[in-house]
Amino acid sequence: MEKQYILYLLEQQKNRQLTESEQAALRQLLAGVESEDLLQSVIDQFIAEAHLPGQVEKAVHDASFERIISTDKRKPDIQDNLPRIRRIPPIRKWGWAAASIILLLSAGAYLWNNTKTESSTTVAVTAAPIAPGRDGAILTLEDGTTVVLDSLGNGMVAQQQGAKVVLENGLLTYDPTEETGHATAYNTMTTPRGRQFQVVLPDGTRVWLNAASSIRYPTHFSGNERRVTITGEAYLEVAQKTHQPFFVNVNNETEIQVLGTSFNINAYENEAGVRTTLIEGSIKIVPAINEPSKNSEILQKFGQQATVLRGTNAARITLNDAADVEQALAWKNGKFSFYRADIKTVMRELARWYNIEVEYQGETTKDLFGGDIQRNLPLDKVLDFLKQSQVHFEIAGNKVIVMP
Repeated sequence: MEKQYILYLLEQQKNRQLTESEQAALRQLLAGVESEDLLQSVIDQFIAEAHLPGQVEKAVHDASFERIISTDKRKPDIQDNLPRIRRIPPIRKWGWAAASIILLLSAGAYLWNNTKTESSTTVAVTAAPIAPGRDGAILTLEDGTTVVLDSLGNGMVAQQQGAKVVLENGLLTYDPTEETGHATAYNTMTTPRGRQFQVVLPDGTRVWLNAASSIRYPTHFSGNERRVTITGEAYLEVAQKTHQPFFVNVNNETEIQVLGTSFNINAYENEAGVRTTLIEGSIKIVPAINEPSKNSEILQKFGQQATVLRGTNAARITLNDAADVEQALAWKNGKFSFYRADIKTVMRELARWYNIEVEYQGETTKDLFGGDIQRNLPLDKVLDFLKQSQVHFEIAGNKVIVMP
């Protein structure tokens, strides 16, 4: 009943038939909705029934849940003498923000549908000068052919030795064929900055690739082991095949052996080391595969996070028994999550997702940041939150300048 009444009031607003008392009631209703699912359902139905143009529809979906979760909720400060943590301030009443957005776009839809003025277009689409990343990847086949996956519709992408490559609703899969006797072919999936994608490997292993990452794998797994190579960041749910262990070569510097498990790998070259967070099962880590004299296998168990540090002592490894799984998987779940992160750590993650360059002017702040931010926000909104923590930014084209 509440949903239908909200939709009725929105229709009245769109038709400019809403009284002042009804408008106040609409805002109160929207602000009081406790369920995100209910509010999203209202938004979806309003879009469908109002026949909003595509750009307006995208704008409301991108903006409808612009909110930020309260910060620094996981761990107390360990040492009082550590740099202070800037808490990224939350939006305390996300319902009011959603109400404003829906009311604005319902009015914008009226202007678009009835007057088609150029100014009404501006109202709907000027919210995000630098948009967040999205699903997309480049698939490189064995013969060097490249396929831009985010520009394709559903269907077969290629047919290779041992498999048909199929794209369906943003997921790349490999269907085995009857072909045998051919040499093994390898494909490489690469996500540029500002893109992420998913692939189901020929053995059923599912892989999520974060921005600026890659995975190289065969089109079918033969022999007594399975091997892939990963750069950047990826989350893997490995299909269990006891007779065929699974190996991950990380940046040609670290190797991970698994039988059947789920884990996240963060191995960006501009980070301090290779960080592996185990979600389920167990894995074995060889910290320095290119330096046999420094090898020391580590058995990592559920809930642990292992970090293989880079540098002169390439085999140095630390093991955290109380891994923050929520933080490690935040990118996969549509969030940035920071805990005691300096400004350069924050900006490296933003640079990969928004495909921007970052420049620092003057002395950078020594403050540490903690908090969660939705990854579907336009960049200027994210920077607005950081500005409230007294960090200053200037956007010049595709470059963000960080200032004291």
